[in-house]
Amino acid sequence: MKRIYIVLLAALLASCSQVNEQEQRTSEHHPVTEVQDRAEDSSFMNPAQAKEESRKPSYYESNFREIELDEMVGTKTLQEHLADPFIPLLFKDIFQKKVELQDDDQTLAIPDSLFSKDKERHPFYFTLVTRTIWWADGAFAEPLYSTMKEYVESNPQQLIGYFRTASFLTEADFNNWADGVAMEVGAEFEKKEREEIARIEERMIRNCTGCNAEELTVLKKFIEKIKEYSP
Repeated sequence: MKRIYIVLLAALLASCSQVNEQEQRTSEHHPVTEVQDRAEDSSFMNPAQAKEESRKPSYYESNFREIELDEMVGTKTLQEHLADPFIPLLFKDIFQKKVELQDDDQTLAIPDSLFSKDKERHPFYFTLVTRTIWWADGAFAEPLYSTMKEYVESNPQQLIGYFRTASFLTEADFNNWADGVAMEVGAEFEKKEREEIARIEERMIRNCTGCNAEELTVLKKFIEKIKEYSP
């Protein structure tokens, strides 16, 4: 009986020792976390640093490209598109940031316009969708990203053509398109993102039968960007 008591006492002391060591190790990590939090918190900057930080333009301010009214968007100037009575007024207002994006049927018609067969107005629709990626949030973003994925898979040459010829479309716009597709992949194919990206590449190549070497290079770059932005 005494031997059993001694064994139990030894086990209890060993357990307490492990708990104390664990608590000590845990407590040693707190200062590191506080230092990291302090480094990321601008409130710990001195006034000069904080002022300088506030002056830095945001990613949007640095990369969003405004389009002049006399710039060509396809075969027509932007001004001509904005005056076109066959383009919905809501499309024009959103393009000019007069109204915010909603998730109603009229606004959701914007992503759907990617599949318009109207060659004259399609460049405007594509440019509008590209701009909305910058502003998309919440309920509008979900159908937007889904439609973007469907579009790049079925119309890769058109996508590539716009980015090769439209001077107002930037590298940031290109990256936003890849990021939007990656967001859709992450939402619909969680933990199977790489497999789906491989399928996207297959579909894009299959639907890019007339693409030349330069266009295929852009396609490959687009796929690599999707991979980069995927989890």
